[in-house]
Amino acid sequence: MTSVSGSGLELYSFDPTTKILSTKSKPNYERLDTRSVTLYFEVTDGYCTSPQYSLTININDVNESPVLTPSDRKIIEVFEENIVTPSGVTLTDEDINDSWTYSLVSSSDSRLTVDPSSGDIITTAPIDIDKVRGHFD
Repeated sequence: MTSVSGSGLELYSFDPTTKILSTKSKPNYERLDTRSVTLYFEVTDGYCTSPQYSLTININDVNESPVLTPSDRKIIEVFEENIVTPSGVTLTDEDINDSWTYSLVSSSDSRLTVDPSSGDIITTAPIDIDKVRGHFD
């Protein structure tokens, strides 16, 4: 088995005894050099060699889930009134040209929300520390 691109031999192996073509690693559409790979085969009996046979493997894209990595516990010092603060999470997604929407899944206080585009944490009511320490109006 041969391949014009190095990625063909890197990703696939052929066992001539079992005649099974296998992947050596998981194909990934986001890796441009492996989206389409052509492998070439020929057979010989020791006297004659067959014409070359080609097999093209095209990888289809699968939408992988984004990975949300939270930072360590975050304690911030803020002034009273309305607050907007970065959430401290990092979002990665290997899919090309994806867009994301942040949302708050649960909270012990309904006066916090998340900006859907930036992930910033926002108060929905002013903070007044003089009323009750640690609570919102």
